[in-house]
Amino acid sequence: MRRIGPKRTLFDYGPNIPLTSDIVLKYMYGDGEQDPASLAAAALDRGVRFFCGHFPFSRYADVLPEATLLTFVREPVARVLSEFHHHERHGNRKFDLVDHITDERFSDRQSRMIGDYWSRLSFVGMTERYDASIKYINDWLKLDLPIVHVNARPKDQVTAEPDAQLVDLIRRHNTADIEVYNWIDSQFDR
Repeated sequence: MRRIGPKRTLFDYGPNIPLTSDIVLKYMYGDGEQDPASLAAAALDRGVRFFCGHFPFSRYADVLPEATLLTFVREPVARVLSEFHHHERHGNRKFDLVDHITDERFSDRQSRMIGDYWSRLSFVGMTERYDASIKYINDWLKLDLPIVHVNARPKDQVTAEPDAQLVDLIRRHNTADIEVYNWIDSQFDR
C-alpha cells in the first residue's frame, strides 16, 4: 500500500485559503492570465498524483486530461445547511439562511461543480458513506489513505434542526443535486 503525502498532492480551495498549493496560486490565481499549461508542467515535475479541493471540474479538465477523477457528494439538504453554518462559523456569512438557500450561487452546487464531466469520473464517493468510500479508493488504487474527519462542525456549535418548510425550500432550489445524489445512492453498493 502507498501513502500519498502533501508533496504529491495539489490543493485548490481558492486564492485566500492557506491550504491552496503555491503553484496553483501562481498559475491559476496570480497576476495576469491563468496558465494551466505551466501548472500541468509543474505538477508533472513534482510527481503530483492527486488534486484536491473545491473547484469546478471545468477549471482543470484540460490541465491533467489523463487524470483519474474522483469526487464526493453530500446529501443536498445537509450540504446547504453545512455550507451556511461553515460561513457563519468563519465569519464570512453575509446573509440569513433563507437568502443563502435562494441565492443561485449556492443552489445545485455539486451538479454545477461537476458540470458536463460526469462521464470522466471514475468514482463518486458519498460523505454519508465516507469510511466505505475511502476503503473502496484504497482497495482500488492500492493506497493507504487514512480515514480522517476534518472541517467538521465543532461539537459545541449547536444548530437547530430545520423545519419542514425550510427543508422544502432547500429541496426546491437543489433539484438537480437531489436527482444526482439519489442516483448515486442507489448505485453505491452495486
